[in-house]
Amino acid sequence: VLGVEQVGVLDNFFELGGHSLKAVKLSSLIQDEFGVHIALKDIFADPVLCDMAVAIANSSGVVLEGIPGVSDSASGYVLSSSQRRLWVLSQFSGVGTAYHVPGTFVLEGDVCVSALGRSFARVLRRHEILRTVFRDSADGVRQHVLGADEVGFVLGEEDLRGEGGGESEALLRASALQGEAFDLSAGPLLRGRLYRVGESRWIFGFVMHHIISDGWSMGILVRELLAYYRSEQDGTEADLVDLRIQYRDYASWQQSSLGAS
Repeated sequence: VLGVEQVGVLDNFFELGGHSLKAVKLSSLIQDEFGVHIALKDIFADPVLCDMAVAIANSSGVVLEGIPGVSDSASGYVLSSSQRRLWVLSQFSGVGTAYHVPGTFVLEGDVCVSALGRSFARVLRRHEILRTVFRDSADGVRQHVLGADEVGFVLGEEDLRGEGGGESEALLRASALQGEAFDLSAGPLLRGRLYRVGESRWIFGFVMHHIISDGWSMGILVRELLAYYRSEQDGTEADLVDLRIQYRDYASWQQSSLGAS
């Protein structure tokens, strides 16, 4: 999880570069490996390896159950706990960009914009959460998955090579793009635009709303986008495993589990 060469029994998870997202991953791997549940708060309470080992040894086993898929529903699907919290917070005025997940990347070389656009389309088809909107109803707020042809995402492109300070201008425009408000009920809840600043240099500005993504998810998105882009360029199949479940399945499973408890 930490990507370090060696970990000693007296080493502290957070002093070696751990943070909350990595702690979530560690908790999941501990459950897979040892069959016990170590909550996020437990990792913060016992971040030293030997103390964490004692906590694992003293924990009772858990039964690992697969997350079942939910049937398609025109009335939408329940929200996960984190989605509900973010939706409530988004209703307050003055929230601004607090729940935007932005990214700015420098691309060098020959970029095929059309292939990159098709790669984005494939990522959106693969992940329903990227095509999800949130609408209030008599039954409360529900998440609705849009069809791939309904999401309305278009990869924008601007050529700034003829303008003075093209790169700084690109960064300003990317920042403005990332600061635009999202409509959670209409979508799309992600935006991306390419700014060409040289013959072989581009600035790529990108932003998603936190209700459909987080920092960990951003890394997955970038990796899969590059895998699709390479397959578009090479005419090969992307080396990606088919998804068994989508986020709506997890949200339904989570809320059912909370209700059962």
